[in-house]
Amino acid sequence: MLAGELYDCGDPKLLSRWHEAKDLILLYNATKSQDMEEKNRILERLLGGRGKNLWITPPFYVDYGNNIYFGNNCEVNMNCTFCLFAWCFGIAGIWMSFPVVELATALLGLCVLRRRRPAGSPDGLYA
Repeated sequence: MLAGELYDCGDPKLLSRWHEAKDLILLYNATKSQDMEEKNRILERLLGGRGKNLWITPPFYVDYGNNIYFGNNCEVNMNCTFCLFAWCFGIAGIWMSFPVVELATALLGLCVLRRRRPAGSPDGLYA
């Protein structure tokens, strides 16, 4: 979808990354709060990028993770879910989330179809 194509959750590359992200999230959420070295190691593999002083309070959930970028001095409170498979999401500078925040792009695929609709085709979805 990042390239404007339809999302196929069965795509082998996407499915592999999805499983990797789920395993990393499982590890992150189970890591002791004081073990910043392990948390940072996991976030390096999970996220697309991050600045200094990122704090994510578990539990934290993502779909793929590698499309999420944080700037410096960001905090994500507990029970946050980022499902951003269709586009890259970046938070720059100082940012703090409330608990139980969900950021999702579940309907973006519909927007992609409308943007790519051939001239003269009826409004709405098409094959």
